[in-house]
This record gives sequence, C-alpha cells and structure tokens, in this order.
Amino acid sequence: MATAATAPAITPDSPRLPFRANFVWTLCGNLFYGASQWCVVALIAKLGNPEMLGEFSLAAAIVTPVLMLSGLQLRVIQATDIDGRFAFGDYLALRLLSTSFGVALIAAIAFGSGLRRQTALVVAVFGLARAFESISDVFYGRLQRCERMDRISISLMLRGALSVLTVGCAVAATGSVLWAVSCVALAWVVTLILYDARNSDWGGLRDIRWTTLANLTKLAAPLGLTMMLISVNASMPRYFIERHLGERELGIFAAIAYLPLAGTTIMRALGEAATPKLSRHYANADASAMPTLLWKLIAIAATLAAAGVLIAVLAGRTILGLLYRPEYAAAAGVLIWITAAEGIGFITSMLGYAATARRRLRYQPLALCAVIAVSAVAGYYLVPPHHLHGAAFMMLAASLTGFLAYGSLLLSGTSEV
Repeated sequence: MATAATAPAITPDSPRLPFRANFVWTLCGNLFYGASQWCVVALIAKLGNPEMLGEFSLAAAIVTPVLMLSGLQLRVIQATDIDGRFAFGDYLALRLLSTSFGVALIAAIAFGSGLRRQTALVVAVFGLARAFESISDVFYGRLQRCERMDRISISLMLRGALSVLTVGCAVAATGSVLWAVSCVALAWVVTLILYDARNSDWGGLRDIRWTTLANLTKLAAPLGLTMMLISVNASMPRYFIERHLGERELGIFAAIAYLPLAGTTIMRALGEAATPKLSRHYANADASAMPTLLWKLIAIAATLAAAGVLIAVLAGRTILGLLYRPEYAAAAGVLIWITAAEGIGFITSMLGYAATARRRLRYQPLALCAVIAVSAVAGYYLVPPHHLHGAAFMMLAASLTGFLAYGSLLLSGTSEV
C-alpha cells in the first residue's frame, strides 16, 4: 500500500472525499497541529521562563499581521474559485512575490523599531519560518479545492511533530528562543520541500501572466487586508501588555490565551471543510441549503463556546497549575474572560466563512477596522489599571463588536465579484 508521501499527486480529476471525511481529517490535522503549537509554548514555559515566552509571543504578534497581509488569503480564494478563473501557477507566483515583500518588511520592522538585538533576531527568523508556512498554504489551497483535506492534515501533523521535537531539543540544550525559532524554520522548510510540493501535480511556474496576477491581487487584496486586521486585533492585547506591563506578564498572558485556541482549531477545521460546500450552494443559488448549513455551523460554535467557559470556571486554576507553573494558575480568572471572548469569536468565524463564500470581501476590512478601534480604546482604558484582566476585557469588547459587524455584513447586500 502506498504511503501518503508516495501516493499519486492530487489533480482536479482525483476522487474527492465526502464532507464528513474531510471534516474528520481537517479536525484531526488541526487539533494535532494546534496541540503541537501549544506544546511549543508549554516547553518554553516549562524549560525557560515567562520572559522567554514573552519574547516568542512578541515575535508572533509582529510577524503574523504582516504575513497575513502579504499572504492575501489566497488559499480561501483558491478553495472558492469554483470556475477555475485562475491557474495554480498564478496563485503560487503571487504568493512567492508577496511573501518576499512580507519577509523584507518584517526584517525592517525587527531591526528598525528599537528592539533589543536578540529580540530583533527572533522576530526576523520567526518571520522566515512563517514565510515557509505561507508557501505551503498555497499547496493546501489546491488540495482544499479538490476536497482532499487528508493530505493537508498529514502535512500539518508532520510540521507540528517536527516543531515540538526540534524546539524541545533546542530549548533544553541552549535555553535560547532564537535557536528554538530557527529549528521551527528548518522543520517547516523540510516539510514544504519533501511533502507539500510533491503532493500536487502543480506543474511548476509557467507562463506567468502579469495582467492576471494584477487581477488576482485586486480580487484578493481586501481579504488579505481583512486577515491582517484580524491578526492585528488578535495581537492588540499583547501590544498593550508588552508596553505597559513588560515581557514577563506578556509571557503569562500568552500561555493562558493559548488554551482556548483548541476550540479555535476545531472551528477552523469546520469552516475549512464547509467553505467549498457553502460556495457551491451560493454559486448554485440554492436559497435554503446555504442558510441551513450555516445555522448548523453556528450551533456547533455556540455549544463549544459554552462548554469552554464552563470548563474554565470549574477547572481553570487546576488546569493552569498542572500545565504550567504556579504563577500561571494565579491568573485563572483571566482565563474565564478570555474563553468567553474566544467563544463569541467561534460564532463570528462561522459568519466570516459564510461571508467569504458569498464573496462579501470588500467590506470586511471596514468591519475589522471597527473591531480594532473598539479594541484600542478598551486597551487604552482597561490594561493599565486592570492589568491582565483588562486585556481579557479588551478581547471581550472586540469579540462582541466583531459579532455584530459580521452579522450585519452577512445579512446585507449581494456578492461583489
């Protein structure tokens, strides 16, 4: 029997997996990858100290928005490109160009913003790691459009396992976050070259059409801006904490905030598996199928959100004490409010997938600007006096605003492209 690495490359004519199989594969892959990302955080917390974790979290907060913008969310455009308007080479060429710009911008920020040299190096190397991940994401988009989430999930599992193994060894041997992120970069480029690029019959880069790339950029730019704004909003508490409270408190907050991301991982898996189906329902003008599927997604999100808050209330302190150290358990109240904020975000994310499937792209940045404005005002007034609780309240205010904004966006207007 052929293994995943030696199985035939996926083409648009390859057999598709049913929705349930795609969801199970996506859920398993994302849960494994999410768990591996948490393990990276836990290893730094256990083997290092909150300051090291704060440095790692700051690097992620700087790098992620830049690469979200430069990535242009091409994977979603690919997955919903039912008519095949653009070739895979167009997506890959644009991602390589935009990611190169993103890496250069990250380096400029890292070394030109007054950060300590050690921190600047961590930011730059982490940016390189995320660049390799961004290129893999284009291959994921092709596989997602072909409804073969099994191959994506295997790739995520490989990247996750290699990350945990290399980071654990690096931190234990050197006690250095820089070495840890360098190992992450190595793990992700190995996965890209040896698995992702060999998994699709993609034909390389041929006949690059600059007019087509310009049209694709014009289509994708609003969604790329949207994802950057989402990332900025997610990172806003970290910016305020680092400025007002320091890297130690940032490390504690980052460790706590990673726990509700297990639910976010499930929601991402559900949304990614449902996106092609939502797009087909909309393209076929099926007036009942798309709302029915969306309500099912919202019900799952709301149930998971309620369960998360209940667990945080009943067992948050115990969980934090077991997973990290006593200083983390002392902030168990913060976990409750963060979990509530993330729970509202679960529902909002389902609205976001539906809005994207409907090609409601142009006005999503405006909705996110409103969310960020509320977040910034809340952070200004809440973080200095209330410390980590203030940052959690800041997240809650942003989540409520996002829910209202995306609900209004989905209920109004028609598609834009």
